[in-house]
Amino acid sequence: MTTGTIVHGGIMVAGHDAPAQRNGAVLVKDAKIVEVGDLAAVREKAPEASILGGEGMLLVPGLVNAHSHGKGLSDFQRGARDDFLEVWTLDTLKLKPLDVYDDVSLAAANLLSSGITTTMHNHSPVVVDCQEQWGRAIQAYGDAGIRVQFNPSIIEFGRFVYGGRGENRAFISSLPEPVQAALLAPPPPGMLTADGYVQEVLTLHDRAHGPMSLIGFGPLGPHMVGEDLLLQIRRAADALGAPIHIHALQTRLQRDCFDRAHAGGLVPRLRTIGFLGPRLVIGHGTWLDEADIQLLAESGAGVTHHPACNLRIRSGIAPLPALLRAGVSVGLGLDDKSLGDDNDMLQEMRLAYLLHRVAEHAIGASCPSPRELFRMATSSGAQLLGLGGMTGRLAPGMAADLLLLDYQAMCAPYASPDLDPIEVLVQRGSRHHVHTVMVNGRVVVSDGRVQSVDRQSVGRRLAEQAGRPLTEQEALMAGLFDCIKAGIVRHYSEA
Repeated sequence: MTTGTIVHGGIMVAGHDAPAQRNGAVLVKDAKIVEVGDLAAVREKAPEASILGGEGMLLVPGLVNAHSHGKGLSDFQRGARDDFLEVWTLDTLKLKPLDVYDDVSLAAANLLSSGITTTMHNHSPVVVDCQEQWGRAIQAYGDAGIRVQFNPSIIEFGRFVYGGRGENRAFISSLPEPVQAALLAPPPPGMLTADGYVQEVLTLHDRAHGPMSLIGFGPLGPHMVGEDLLLQIRRAADALGAPIHIHALQTRLQRDCFDRAHAGGLVPRLRTIGFLGPRLVIGHGTWLDEADIQLLAESGAGVTHHPACNLRIRSGIAPLPALLRAGVSVGLGLDDKSLGDDNDMLQEMRLAYLLHRVAEHAIGASCPSPRELFRMATSSGAQLLGLGGMTGRLAPGMAADLLLLDYQAMCAPYASPDLDPIEVLVQRGSRHHVHTVMVNGRVVVSDGRVQSVDRQSVGRRLAEQAGRPLTEQEALMAGLFDCIKAGIVRHYSEA
């Protein structure tokens, strides 16, 4: 006789293209979904199974955060005010370091409480003892019980201004001599370098790759990584069957830089060198044009959309309707900069939905639907992370990654029964409606409370780390970064 757990929703939507089903249920056994259907029929298959959920619940697949960096305390909380990417980055370099395990643990808890069962993590490129740091981050996700697609990052050149090594050397030479000396000093022992990057990721893959922690590549972007290394990464990713996530065309300055450097811009250049392909995922893509979008569609490359981050970092509004019309696979990513600085994925879905309703000012003009936003936050995100056959919908054989929301509270005091529950979810849902989250068959959120992380204790430790006084060396470095920031403002003002 089959035992296990039955998860019941008064309404169930098994996927972005599935109809709403009254009294739907999922039977979970050994971390897998084994039955999906009407509650009565599922109970007949497993009469002794325990039951979670109830009549007032909405049962849907767990959400997928397709782009993030594992920050439990946001950069804003730590003191880096939102601004243009090119100058905001310098403020983040002044932040005091946090314990990796604690920071990622709180990030994981925040994501789980928002109904996210899978997240992508693009780890900081400034890493000493990279295997230890990456391992602690992955352990934090595992202990929290959230699935992670983990992509170590790397910067080869161009941390400060766009244009390659020569442009950055010229910029550094324009700075005061003490700043130049600090920037040109050899890296500390154990620092991850471009030469060793691919082998280090391969080593991590051998150590940590599995169904709860999938390893890929995360070169920060083509404005900071040369073509030779990009192609080396592409070959390694193809051999492993792993995704490659890069930041690209996030800002107008990045667009201008690549338009000057290459005929047609960045995306045609990536096609020419053989870097485009179905394993490639472009983060942001705020300044993609129609020709770029067509090339992405032809190559099978995907894009992650971060509407709140793009607004907060003053980057612009990505061409989401054009991407979807072209058939480009698009996922939704919080990027640790959600609208309310609280990693609310449901609010991010609503922002994306509303932001693009005014893309075309004509009665009858199309815009992304609630179902399309739900697809971005579930199956499309899973596909971009290389998990399309594992998560993103409720179906037999899929991982038991699912979400119960308090639909009665979401609708209160009334919502027309003619409304699609996914439309109600996108228009009215928030993290406060998250009741139960199951990942790989494990209940990690119950009655709205994260069970796997002591958020208060972790938060206290992080507050102590972030709130301590600067050391003398940290104060010197903060002054150095302020000087570089002023130089960047001059550089682009004079360009």
